[in-house]
Amino acid sequence: MSQQRHLFRHWTAPQKHAIRHSSSLSKIGSNLLDTILPHYCPLCLNPSSTYICPHCEERFKRIDQCCQRCALPLHTTEPYCADCLNHDPSFDTCICAYEYRYPFNRVISLLKDKRDLDAAAAACDVLASAVTNRYQNRALPQCLIPVPMHWRRRWQRGFNQSEFICQRLSTHLKIPARSALQKIKMTDKQKSLSKNKRKRNLIGSFSANVAEIEGKHIALIDDVITTASTVSVLADLCIDAGARQVDVWALSRTPK
Repeated sequence: MSQQRHLFRHWTAPQKHAIRHSSSLSKIGSNLLDTILPHYCPLCLNPSSTYICPHCEERFKRIDQCCQRCALPLHTTEPYCADCLNHDPSFDTCICAYEYRYPFNRVISLLKDKRDLDAAAAACDVLASAVTNRYQNRALPQCLIPVPMHWRRRWQRGFNQSEFICQRLSTHLKIPARSALQKIKMTDKQKSLSKNKRKRNLIGSFSANVAEIEGKHIALIDDVITTASTVSVLADLCIDAGARQVDVWALSRTPK
């Protein structure tokens, strides 16, 4: 019985929201749906009146003190991390909403593996607020560009999570989104590689639409920044294509 209950909780969270978004429900119909399919938080599987329960959400670690260049969480008041001081990255700044650690890493997994857009939607809005705060005295980028995925991997997964994040930010911040980058070579998964090997693994695997990039201030959009190898390679490519400035925005950043 406990296993069946667990499976039911896991099923109802995404299924219930899919029903909401795929049909036009009256208020009475919506209340009836709440009765028939009570909502459970997809992270802890406990009943919740919100998509992600307050208990889980309050455990998400927001990034406050961090490197102003790569967004690496820091435990000092220094503005830059040692890596950025020693190896100046091609991008100008990086903004991330949360540290990539439990339980927020489950939000990323739900987005990538189960296409659970509701789990990531609120995090996108938090990132949009962080962006607005950072750019108070500066001009926002002219366009947003999602980190591309090779067509074969996209076909396997069904969608590119960075495109969803990009479109959500585009709507929130009123900045156009452009698919100006393509991944033209299938590469080994980055997860098991060192930082140096990650960058070598990606060289020559992307192409850029110069007309969409040349002369513009752009922001690259991703879900997780781990070593910043991917966005560094893409930033180099965009600079070579004539970008005036490249920034990086992501939902989360892996701490050291």
